[in-house]
Amino acid sequence: MHGMKIERLGWPPRSGDKLHSMKIVETEAIISAPREIVYSTATNASRWGEWHPATKAVDHVPDRPLERGESVVETIQAAGRRLQTTWTVVAAEAPNLWVIVTDSPGGMARITYRLFPGPNRGTTRFLRRMEFRSRHWFWRLVDWIVGFLILGPQSAIALKNLKVVVESRLQR
Repeated sequence: MHGMKIERLGWPPRSGDKLHSMKIVETEAIISAPREIVYSTATNASRWGEWHPATKAVDHVPDRPLERGESVVETIQAAGRRLQTTWTVVAAEAPNLWVIVTDSPGGMARITYRLFPGPNRGTTRFLRRMEFRSRHWFWRLVDWIVGFLILGPQSAIALKNLKVVVESRLQR
């Protein structure tokens, strides 16, 4: 497991507008499985609860990777908040790239999964990048702290769990 990186990104891009900046939490893991298997597990919303600690429920989703244009409603508990949000897949290029976005009353976010060949044959380097910004001015003030203290570690746990889930499936 590699380290965590947090930075700012404008959303929508507007130079010099710090109130509209996104926070970024980036984590990565090396998973001992081919990219196709990692991709099919990570992009299957019906399985998110198995590996992501913030996912409390995902309703009415197919048991397969979500494709471009499909949406899913997820119940999330993170940073002291419990909320439901609708994620829409905006990019699905198996087994290399998958991007989902949400724009809700609480804020907006984009999560990108990038999968690369790992350092050893049959392994995958999985990169998860979450960009987010709260709508309410108070939460926006603490977005960076929430990202660093809560969402970053939570994302690292999620990738550790994903690694365990995927690798244990291969051992069966």
